[in-house]
Amino acid sequence: MGERIDSIEHGLEHLEAAIKNDDAYDYKRVVLDFCHAAQLLLKEILFRIDSTRLVHIAKGQYVLIFI
Repeated sequence: MGERIDSIEHGLEHLEAAIKNDDAYDYKRVVLDFCHAAQLLLKEILFRIDSTRLVHIAKGQYVLIFI
C-alpha cells in the first residue's frame, strides 16, 4: 500500500511544482505518477478478486486469465 501512496504523493508534489513553474516535465511526472498509482491499485483489486487467475508474465506486468 505504501508504494501507491508514494506515487500519489509524488504526483501531487509534481502537480504543485507544475502549476507554480508551468513546467512540462512536472506535468509529465504528474501523469506518470498517477498512472503508476492507478496500476498498483488495479493489480491489488484484481488480486483480491481472484489471485489464481492473475499470472505474472514479466517484471511488473500481469495478465488476468479468463477461462
